[in-house]
Amino acid sequence: MRKAVFTLLVSGFWLAACAPQQRTIHLSSTFDRSEAEFILTDGTATIAGQAFLRQRGGGVVTCAGSIVHLVPMTDYSDERIQSIYGSGLGGGSYELFPKFVPDSSVYITLSRTAQCDAGGEFEFSNVPAGNFYVATTVRRVVGNAQQGGSIARPVVVARGQRVTVLLTQ
Repeated sequence: MRKAVFTLLVSGFWLAACAPQQRTIHLSSTFDRSEAEFILTDGTATIAGQAFLRQRGGGVVTCAGSIVHLVPMTDYSDERIQSIYGSGLGGGSYELFPKFVPDSSVYITLSRTAQCDAGGEFEFSNVPAGNFYVATTVRRVVGNAQQGGSIARPVVVARGQRVTVLLTQ
């Protein structure tokens, strides 16, 4: 019995030590609701696209089933996005998203979401004119490990315009 309890404790400590640690990022900007509220209004633009990653062997993994976020560009979102994706905004490896300080509970409510279909395609309709980030994850599970990453791109859309975006590395 003692050996089983000891083995369980050692396994638990080992798993905790190997689990990815969430990093904390201290932001210099604070969220200003007035900069992002325009996303709540209906517009006449459409942002559509597809998200995928190529595997080393040439295969393609799409964002099928993943949530796509449409986030208004603000000083606060710029800093958050840059800290996650870097200046290239390509993609990152799959990891826990960081904890932001300060963090705003309103930030995520002032965005829109869509879901990738089986082909990795998504669409946002009735979008107001403005500057946005489009972000999603493309991942697959191999054994017990997740592979893939997060991808984001800046998008500028004018009234009545249809913009097609390709999210890939």
